[in-house]
Amino acid sequence: MIDRHVRHPTVEEELADAQAAIPRFTPAEAQAAVADGAILVDIRPLARRDVPVILICNEGYQTSFAALGLRRFGVDAGDVIGGVQAWKKEGLPLSSSAQRAADAAPTRIG
Repeated sequence: MIDRHVRHPTVEEELADAQAAIPRFTPAEAQAAVADGAILVDIRPLARRDVPVILICNEGYQTSFAALGLRRFGVDAGDVIGGVQAWKKEGLPLSSSAQRAADAAPTRIG
């Protein structure tokens, strides 16, 4: 049964909470951070709701959390079990940028 007396936050309140909890950058600050090695991720393709989004990281831990967060916002998201390490073990091809990232990523121990 739904408790109609429980107040749920509005989208505006959720957005304000999110923006208060994260670092935010002006475009110039973001550009400078990228020049120093930060990774800029364009999420505009996630606005398409007609295709699934499959996330991949080194071993599949971080993307499980990221996919869950996206699913909470209505994105049909999932992740690759075992991440890039499993992808490579199966002999599947990687783009050159994905290969460089995989080679540079630390392997989780434990």
